[in-house]
Amino acid sequence: MNISDGLARARFGFPAKVAVASDDGTHITYRELDESANRIARFLRDDLGVHPGDRAGILAGNTIQFLEAFYGIIRAGCIAVPLNDQWSTVELESCLADSRPTLTLARSGSRARFTLRGPIIELGVGPKVGPFFSAFDSSPLPEGPGSADPFYIGYTSGSTGKPKGVLRSHGSWLDSYLAATIEFGSGREDRLLVPGALCYSLSLFAVTHALFLGSTPYIMSRFDPRKVLDIVERERVTTICMVPSLYEAVLEVKPDSGRDLSSVRTLICAGSTWARPEEGKERVLKLFRSAGLYEYYGAAETSFVSVSPPEDQVRRPRSAGRPFLGVRIEIRDEDGRPVEAGKIGTLYARSSYGFEGYYDDSERTAKVIGDGWMTVGDLAYADEDGYLYIVGRKDNMVIFRGMNVSVEEVEEVLNDHPGVAMSAVFGAEDPRRGEVVPVALIKKRDGTELSLRELRAHCAARLDRHKVPRRILVVDIFPLTSSGKISRSELPELFARTLPLTVRDS
Repeated sequence: MNISDGLARARFGFPAKVAVASDDGTHITYRELDESANRIARFLRDDLGVHPGDRAGILAGNTIQFLEAFYGIIRAGCIAVPLNDQWSTVELESCLADSRPTLTLARSGSRARFTLRGPIIELGVGPKVGPFFSAFDSSPLPEGPGSADPFYIGYTSGSTGKPKGVLRSHGSWLDSYLAATIEFGSGREDRLLVPGALCYSLSLFAVTHALFLGSTPYIMSRFDPRKVLDIVERERVTTICMVPSLYEAVLEVKPDSGRDLSSVRTLICAGSTWARPEEGKERVLKLFRSAGLYEYYGAAETSFVSVSPPEDQVRRPRSAGRPFLGVRIEIRDEDGRPVEAGKIGTLYARSSYGFEGYYDDSERTAKVIGDGWMTVGDLAYADEDGYLYIVGRKDNMVIFRGMNVSVEEVEEVLNDHPGVAMSAVFGAEDPRRGEVVPVALIKKRDGTELSLRELRAHCAARLDRHKVPRRILVVDIFPLTSSGKISRSELPELFARTLPLTVRDS
């Protein structure tokens, strides 16, 4: 079995049903999507002579074209490598050098910004694949990939540096589909809005899971918070899946008392943390009054690790929940021994949902996978009732005078101040002392007054002395990755540019 089998089943069960709809007004039925995928697979195997296991890039933005190409590639037994047309040239070149695709399927005109490797197959100028592929046989290939075969290299959003190629097998996502269906109560009648970038696993998983079940996902060519509400109301969307920063952007839209958002029953959230968990979740649930909120924790490498269901959002708004169905969790100390409840350690997970490893990087893979357990270096603790709390990531620790400073812990305190909309903490060298110190960049909340002296006092009252930022600078905008996370690799440069313009608030 492979992840496209659900698409084939839906094609015969309800061929005229809309499989995917886009905010540009276009849609594709299950029969059309299934046949288009088969034609592309035939073209790749019969005409181009690609082999199972070859890598094939996709550069098609957030379009129906992207999904036609994706399913065609994996039905040919190849490994899809989604590329982001919002990446810089350096980022794209890095991913191409790592994955070395045999060819790339690209939306016409999208390759103008980049120098792509190997043959470039143009998909056409419209929202769907062009007429070139209509000449090929729409019947399936005699043999398709199996559950153990790899199908996808997903590049992480690179919030802390160079993106990593996460290699996935069909079986890992098939098992994840089953668990997600049970945990979220997903079904064939769902109308799922997924506005995030399809080149990242969170959105791609949500859309392909919906297609495996035979439901209808809605995608957006470019995120627009007002359009999110328009689509929900017009299409009677039942489920929304996106990262916290996108929910927070929707909350900034001027409220319209006449909107009917009552169709939404399920809100799914993952990928990063809320700036203000209690306030953000309360406002989202007030906007979508008929919905329950599921927040899950995981990573591109691990897939699902834990989930916080609707009944826990008020009682434990900062918790990452309990282990996801089929997942075992351990929190270990530096010697690899499990720690007791309430103690912080490195989080390890074990399930059938994990990745195969980083593509062509056994050394880095060995740091994440061992004895069937996986860790991406996140620090966490569990309370007496088994609820998980994520503290931060080892890689994000600032070592100040021999003591650990978790940037996520400091950011949580900063974001709790009513005058702060967003914050980012990292280590910067103090030229006077010749040591790395914790510093913070903050964005003020609109319409509020903020004294940096008051903000430092706010931190000092809630943090150990060595964790209080030695310098706090105000910025107008944060560098974000295309998946909505703070781009931590760009923070030092932003700090250096801002520092000469800032006078210390004494």
